[in-house]
Amino acid sequence: MFVACVRAQDDCVWEWRNPMPPAHTLNDMYFLDAHTGWAVGESGVVLKTTDGGATWTVKNAGTTAPLRSVHFVDAHTGWAIGGRGIIFKTTDGSETLVGAKGF
Repeated sequence: MFVACVRAQDDCVWEWRNPMPPAHTLNDMYFLDAHTGWAVGESGVVLKTTDGGATWTVKNAGTTAPLRSVHFVDAHTGWAIGGRGIIFKTTDGSETLVGAKGF
């Protein structure tokens, strides 16, 4: 997931991007546009990019539960759904994630 196609003329060379592959499996990724995206995975990992995946920032979800899905409706508001009935919501682009137990 964290590889990029670097073009030199018409050839495509795949290379690792920052961060290197995470220690935990990633389960879902959502891009709002060509630059801004999020990835979620096992052990509560949340990653965000604002440069099309060239670099990724680790965000603190405050859980070790696996996160299965992520979706944003705009640059600020999004949700991550996880195991153990956890739902996280953010209204500031994932700077803070507020969690609640499932219904």
